[in-house]
Amino acid sequence: MDVIKTLAGRVEDGVKAVVHSGYRNEIREQIETSRKNCEELESRVSQHFESFVNFKDRSTMLEYILDHTSVIVCMMDLKMVYRFANERCCKFFKKEMNDIIDHTVKEVVGDKIWETIKEKHERVIAGETIVHEFVGDVNGNNVDFVVQYYPYFNGGPDQVGYIMIASELTFWCPFKVKFEGKTGDRV
Repeated sequence: MDVIKTLAGRVEDGVKAVVHSGYRNEIREQIETSRKNCEELESRVSQHFESFVNFKDRSTMLEYILDHTSVIVCMMDLKMVYRFANERCCKFFKKEMNDIIDHTVKEVVGDKIWETIKEKHERVIAGETIVHEFVGDVNGNNVDFVVQYYPYFNGGPDQVGYIMIASELTFWCPFKVKFEGKTGDRV
């Protein structure tokens, strides 16, 4: 405690010495400059915080939209590891989000499906945009999808991953059949 009192006393003596030595105006200018700098910093921090809140709001809104759409939307990195998957993807594969994110496409879809789609994933990693139809058995269900793969660049010149959007045609087939006046479950 004595050390603190001694230091406090020395600081107080130093302030008195500066004030009495005629540097009063310079100190006032420095204080005023510091006050203005603090106000400017506060304004910048406030603007950045507001931008962050707006970004977070937009991000949350986009996530909500993607989770409530009827298509599967996923993003994978260049190692074919899921970095994003919407709720529709989880429901389709009957998996929890943590069983998809940070797992490879092969781990999520299984060996049988992987063999049929592997080449598409390799091509999109090479920079191609791909659209194809996938017809097959997934989890005991016959499905028909239009699958689109897009390289993802994250605003820079280098590809960092790819986005996959899968629209299930299985749901639309009965409507199309009925509309065309044909019978049967699928076109």
